[in-house]
Amino acid sequence: MDLSTIKNLIYGDIDLCNKSEITTLKNGIMTIGKYNVIDIASGSGLFLIGYVKRLLELNTLLGIDSTNLLGLIIGQLYAFDIRPIPLAMLKLSLLDLCVHTDHNMKALMKQFVCLSSIEGDRIYEQPHIKHVMEMGGFDTVLGNPPYLGEKGNRELFETIKKNKVW
Repeated sequence: MDLSTIKNLIYGDIDLCNKSEITTLKNGIMTIGKYNVIDIASGSGLFLIGYVKRLLELNTLLGIDSTNLLGLIIGQLYAFDIRPIPLAMLKLSLLDLCVHTDHNMKALMKQFVCLSSIEGDRIYEQPHIKHVMEMGGFDTVLGNPPYLGEKGNRELFETIKKNKVW
């Protein structure tokens, strides 16, 4: 597949693609829906929500039933943030997307934890994270943590350097 075809597929110009390319995209979407994705500084979840919404848009364009895929996608999402309110906003946004699915929202709530991603060892203590790591780890890691320079924060950076996760 050439670059222009990939752009057509990603940006929704499906009518410019041939049947073989569309089949390839459908298979790719089903594969992506099985990826374990973690956002290590999620905030209110803009990256994760954007990821889910774009997959749903592509499903609609391709005529794929999104009901089952949405439950699968959301079952593969994990998030950490140090602040509880933005994390609650993420949970509510995903709940809104899941209203018409039979996905177990209690399980989803356990996958989103109020915890600093700097504390990597504590992250590994979470049972659901431990399970993913035992199964081979995460396929995609997202993160846009707030910028904090080392100047004036040397002690914090020493803690990060000692952490075996990062």
